[in-house]
Amino acid sequence: MKRFSEQFHTKAQSVKLKASERAELRERVLSYMEYHPLPESVKRTTKKGERTLLSDPYRTISFGRWQFARLAGVAVCVLALTISYSAEETVPGDALYAVKVRFNEEVRSTLAFSPYEKITWETQRLSRRIAEARELESEGKLTTEVEQEVADAVREHGANARRGIAELKVTDSDEATLASLYLATTLDVQAAAFRGEQEEAAVASDDMFMATMRVNEDAPALSSLIADAVDEARSQTEIPNNDALPAYERLVAHAEIDTTRARELLDSIKSVATPEEIKDIDRRLADVDRTLAAALAQGSGDADGARPLLLDVLSRTQKLVVFMTNIDVRSALSVESLVPVVYTDAERTTAVQDDIGAAKTKVALIETALISTILEPAVSDKVDAALERIVVVVEEAETALAQADLDAAEMLAAEGKAIAFDAAVLMGIDETSVPQIEVPVETGTSSTTTTPSGVVEGASDSATSTGNDTTTTTPPGTASGTPAV
Repeated sequence: MKRFSEQFHTKAQSVKLKASERAELRERVLSYMEYHPLPESVKRTTKKGERTLLSDPYRTISFGRWQFARLAGVAVCVLALTISYSAEETVPGDALYAVKVRFNEEVRSTLAFSPYEKITWETQRLSRRIAEARELESEGKLTTEVEQEVADAVREHGANARRGIAELKVTDSDEATLASLYLATTLDVQAAAFRGEQEEAAVASDDMFMATMRVNEDAPALSSLIADAVDEARSQTEIPNNDALPAYERLVAHAEIDTTRARELLDSIKSVATPEEIKDIDRRLADVDRTLAAALAQGSGDADGARPLLLDVLSRTQKLVVFMTNIDVRSALSVESLVPVVYTDAERTTAVQDDIGAAKTKVALIETALISTILEPAVSDKVDAALERIVVVVEEAETALAQADLDAAEMLAAEGKAIAFDAAVLMGIDETSVPQIEVPVETGTSSTTTTPSGVVEGASDSATSTGNDTTTTTPPGTASGTPAV
């Protein structure tokens, strides 16, 4: 009998009513209570001060052990995701910074399945540390302790990436070479960003010493601790060369992936970048596309000869990717100093023609000034020699241009222009006081008119030729200065 009671009790514990059965039972109980009220004698009277139970119906919700565990798990996950997302915007010194570095980034490192992805992620972490330091520096919150912390992190992530490259070489030397290229390119961009403003200011100044002094005093720059750490990592990173390039097919695959990613990044930053930045980056990507097309065309017959071109494509593309993904780099470095424009043959031809036109204009100004100017014998001899040399150099430049020898034509035209400008300075010619002189220059089906300053009238910043209209673009050092391309 006792055994039966235990079994009955156990079975009863496992029996549960369905929702419909519970609702039906509840209705029956309520109906019975309505038609069978309690007698007055057994009703309980409420004492003064006691709270009465409201007669309004209410619902009691009960949770089982597993339901409570599931709800608690969901709440923990939501809280963890919220904290993790908020931590991504933190910098050293913030309360959630440890979550960003020790949780978020470690999770991402774990999710990087291939060794190549792990190496590139370590490289990106290096850039993230530098970006955090730049943000603190711009707010005036960069302390010596944080500088040392960032410098140590740069060394640590660089060492992790190099160790991963060494391990990857054992199993896949091609991927190791490409990972090494990515690390070296990133370090090159960061190092250039550190010193970009100082170098540009010094080059733009006539007095190099004074320019250096002004840069050291005025230009904001990160601590030498971080710059030294970047330089140290660069010196320890092996830079791929043409003697140990990956296979042609592997280079093509990575080049296509990287160029596609660069285009996607350009589309994503259009809302925050300036029109000039977008135009500059788009021009460099067009240069990369032309080089990639040339490499693919050459690779059909000479795969080994096309590999250096593909390596150049990867290097320039990765520099542009780092430039676009790091706003601190964009603010400290111009894209021209990082990835110079590769001018087309049409643009180079136009630039040579502009230099020739500028040289001829200067010669005309000098000859006009000589009519009414008495020079000292020494100065006169120098001017005469300069004029003779300009005539020879310009003729040779035009001949080289006609023979499509652009390298020689560029060198000769630049020399003729430089001599002409030096001779004008020697005579002390004031261009603003000399009337405009037109010197025709052969430019296919159209002619170009130059002013006394040697700047081509009507020149614009892009090179397009349609019918008889010619619009010019001149690279740095030509008559019309450095274009915004």
